[in-house]
Amino acid sequence: MNNGFNMIKYKTEDWRFEREYTHVYSREKIVSFSVQPRYYLLTKRQQLRGKSTNGMSGLYGALNTQYYYYKGSHADIRPDNLRKENSMINLGPLVGFQLRLFNHGYFDCNTSYNFQDYLKSTETDFGFRTNITLGLAF
Repeated sequence: MNNGFNMIKYKTEDWRFEREYTHVYSREKIVSFSVQPRYYLLTKRQQLRGKSTNGMSGLYGALNTQYYYYKGSHADIRPDNLRKENSMINLGPLVGFQLRLFNHGYFDCNTSYNFQDYLKSTETDFGFRTNITLGLAF
């Protein structure tokens, strides 16, 4: 959730100017659900060297599947407040690196090239997505 001031780009009413930036008060909600079946690379090599491989650390390849929902309202844009609602599904290959920190912490960084399907419309897209995560695992 985001409540605060943002600087957004939008089309003006008179269409003389293609796009314009303005400060607006925004209320946004974002929900994301992701499934990434992973295959950790080089684990066999670490096992042969006598190192531990049970910490889920190292390079990995995966298939990224994600459902993403966005709903936003941006005040002070005429004629009515700009309201936007999107649902999309992403699907594509992913590569990343995960590092176990201490007993329960982890750092994860990954990049995927996704096919994006915007539900409720015929619009589709391809694009890169990068995630950086610092978290706890129990």
